Amino acid sequence: MTRHQKYNYNLYDNLLHTELRNKVKRCMYCGEPEKSKEVKRLGARDVWVTARLTNLNIHHIDGNKTNNKLGNLTILCQKCHATKGHILVMKNGKIATVLVNRRTKFKTLEEEFRDG
Repeated sequence: MTRHQKYNYNLYDNLLHTELRNKVKRCMYCGEPEKSKEVKRLGARDVWVTARLTNLNIHHIDGNKTNNKLGNLTILCQKCHATKGHILVMKNGKIATVLVNRRTKFKTLEEEFRDG
């Protein structure tokens, strides 16, 4: 089971997240601009599909992957998402849990769109 299957993302969530990344186009913590590239990969039923890979991630501030309210979402580059957005808990030299970092204050998408 992949981490995306674990949270049971649906098509609506994927479209919403893609649309939000397309509007902001930068990390809302450090300001790094979006970098993206298109790659071709073999999809289901041996059909080639084109996917767009980007360095920006949607971060759910409260840790609830189903809470897609704009007040709970921010956009972070991969580095900020890994270092500011989450805390790794190690057990026996392996990552046991990924916790949401509640100490870091992020600007939400709701604030971003309201402020213009």
